[in-house]
Amino acid sequence: MKKLFLFAIGGTGERVLRSTTMLLAAGVPAFNGYDIYPIIIDYDAANKDKDRTRDILKQYQKINRIAYANHPLSSMPQDDQNMGQFFGCTMKEMNGLNDFVLDFNPGKTNLTFRNKIGFDQMKGNLLSTHSLIESLYDTSDEPTTELNLDLTVGFKGNPNIGSVIFHKLSDYNEYDAFVSTYNAEQEDKVVIIGSLFGGTGASGIPVLAQQIKKDIPNVDMAALMIQPYFAPEIVKGGAINAKLFDSKTKAALNFYERSGIKNSMRAVYHIGDPYPTIIKYCEGGAGQQNNANPVEFISALAIAHYCGDMVPTGTFGNEYMYGLSRDIVSKVDKTGKQDSCRLFADDFDQQTKDNVLKYLTAFAYALKYHHTDVVGDKLKKEKTFLAILDYENIKSDVQNHKLSINGKNKLQDLLIYLNDYVEVFTRWLSELDYEGDDNLHIQPNSHRLAFFDFGKEISDMIEKPQEKAKESKLSWSKVGNFIGGGSSNVNITPLMSSNLKDRKHLDETGKKMNTKEKEFVFMDILRASCLEIVNKK
Repeated sequence: MKKLFLFAIGGTGERVLRSTTMLLAAGVPAFNGYDIYPIIIDYDAANKDKDRTRDILKQYQKINRIAYANHPLSSMPQDDQNMGQFFGCTMKEMNGLNDFVLDFNPGKTNLTFRNKIGFDQMKGNLLSTHSLIESLYDTSDEPTTELNLDLTVGFKGNPNIGSVIFHKLSDYNEYDAFVSTYNAEQEDKVVIIGSLFGGTGASGIPVLAQQIKKDIPNVDMAALMIQPYFAPEIVKGGAINAKLFDSKTKAALNFYERSGIKNSMRAVYHIGDPYPTIIKYCEGGAGQQNNANPVEFISALAIAHYCGDMVPTGTFGNEYMYGLSRDIVSKVDKTGKQDSCRLFADDFDQQTKDNVLKYLTAFAYALKYHHTDVVGDKLKKEKTFLAILDYENIKSDVQNHKLSINGKNKLQDLLIYLNDYVEVFTRWLSELDYEGDDNLHIQPNSHRLAFFDFGKEISDMIEKPQEKAKESKLSWSKVGNFIGGGSSNVNITPLMSSNLKDRKHLDETGKKMNTKEKEFVFMDILRASCLEIVNKK
């Protein structure tokens, strides 16, 4: 089985990984055939973005392990029209990681960069190094200067500090485990995700890329170099200055160009937003939990683009941008409030609709149906597929979120975990479409993605603009009819029942199961039925 290593660096990397997990949960075919190895790297040990992403990965992993213990994607027939499964890719953890997190952090509180490098102890033979550092960094006693920055919450937008720290990453056993696990002959892939305008990502991407290329010369690697798409409010005396983001990004891009790093990559993706979303000021730690942003979703699309064999084989240094064919401006009114621009599924190019959004829509239908009809008890069990799955015996426990004893009833546990994922998915959707909060003086996303409204019936849950805007298609460009309308008659239940037979889960009598694992049967017919609905639109 091929392996996909996803190095998520810093807060931006973690949030992109969150959106990528949604595509994995939707069973986007680009990821079929891969075992997924997320590796979260963040010097900010208390970052809430990290905690949230880690928890979502664990939720995904639980569902996958229950549903596909005996039916992994590799065991499915080659001609299966289902083209995968919800939660179908196995998610694995590298040896030594702690819930997908590499414990790369200061290890103690109030650790300054000065103390980390032993600046005050540089005497004798190290005087010349001491003098060099004095010429490179501000050595005054101000707490916001580089040498005096508290590293407990990361590098605060200072890649010149982070790059020094990141050079120690290759000393970790977990990194060695990655190098020994990677297998070029199996067509393994590596994707490095981080921002160019902050501290952690900007410093981590070049150091990690160079080290991987050194240790694995024939590595198949891509990088998502994410440019400014959000900007913390300007705070007097704050260590993070959003006004410097553009200059830092230009400096980073200039370095990549001169150093030749990008030529060691099969693909480099440039993604950003010229109208950044204004967010509350935060230097990291427990306060850093940013809303999902369309740029992060588009970054996840970049990973699907790379894994879906859209990059020319045998070539290096390919660069891509993903953008609109016309400029959609996010305006600011006289009061300083951001007037965000709402984007919809129909604003994407046909390739993205066919390869990604179709499956995301089927997944949304599935979660809605499971939550309202199955768990919500809208079905007549004796006349549906649920009678054959013996759902009536576990219905009460599922509705009361009572897991089976020692995991003996896998279908019961699966239905509970799947219902839990509804909240994970809908929260993510609402953040992508965040409209701000005037009472709390929080700005909306400068660009908002409006996909699904879970408050509506399945037939009407796809979001559509009230007035059709001028044609605008998001599409990949190399540097150098959708699922649009709702149906008034969407009925998934008959399809679930017919797919029990059509997908050969029943014997000839139609009363007994051919497939023993009911948890797999449920996921299989749910995916097939919802895709059938989408394909008919």
